[in-house]
Amino acid sequence: MGFVTLTSDLGQKDPSVSLVKIDLLKDFSSLNIVDISHAISPFNKLEAYFILKTAYKFFPENTIHLVGVDDACKINEPHLVVEVNNHFFVGADNGILSLLLKNENISKIIELSNKVFNTNSSFPLKDVFVPVAKHILRGGKIELLGKKKTSLNDLLTTTVKIKDNSNLIGEVIYIDNYGNAVTNIEKVLYDSIKNNRRFEILFKNYTVTKIYENYYELVTKKEKEESFHGDLGIIFNSNSLLEIFIYKSNPQTVGSANQLLGLSIGSKVYINFFN
Repeated sequence: MGFVTLTSDLGQKDPSVSLVKIDLLKDFSSLNIVDISHAISPFNKLEAYFILKTAYKFFPENTIHLVGVDDACKINEPHLVVEVNNHFFVGADNGILSLLLKNENISKIIELSNKVFNTNSSFPLKDVFVPVAKHILRGGKIELLGKKKTSLNDLLTTTVKIKDNSNLIGEVIYIDNYGNAVTNIEKVLYDSIKNNRRFEILFKNYTVTKIYENYYELVTKKEKEESFHGDLGIIFNSNSLLEIFIYKSNPQTVGSANQLLGLSIGSKVYINFFN
């Protein structure tokens, strides 16, 4: 049996996630259901995009990804199933999928028929997306679920601006569990512009002139590790995205990068290069 992933902003307090799972399992008892995340901030499409981008390519072909974030069916944001690289994505056409798949070779886009599905449901993840997943798991063709579309709604953007080949302007697109601020500035872009020049990174009232290889490079062998707790650092993380962190921060106690530095999703980050 294949894989179905769940990504939502439902949280864990309410029984909603369990209702989605049991609806799938009662017809497919050996189905592999994987929670990518249910802790996305309510209606935060950019956060959902980042988490899906980070995770989905690790799943095998024919995985079905159900995306329950800001998933109400609206006039200009219909429910869709999208096939790309032998993966299936089911969600609203609200910008998450367009940004996630903008550089991918999309095979099919099907707008789900409101004659077949209860697209007016207040719980689309369970009442609409789960039946779509069951149809696919049974070997059904997605073309039978609605009408073909040629493109996705481009409602969500995150772009790094380049000025005079000497300045990059990016933004924070995600705050992780440690309160680290992840930006949309990719290492490959940074390297292509840097060209062995000096640089400075500016955000809020801070200026940084060093990028570490990893979190622990901030600590030297000559110093006690404890003395670096609370120090500011910048790395390119495992997704090759520029990340601002506080060494061994804790949002629940001593504070974290987003709390102590005043960073939030959308905060601008500037990189200037000098000859």
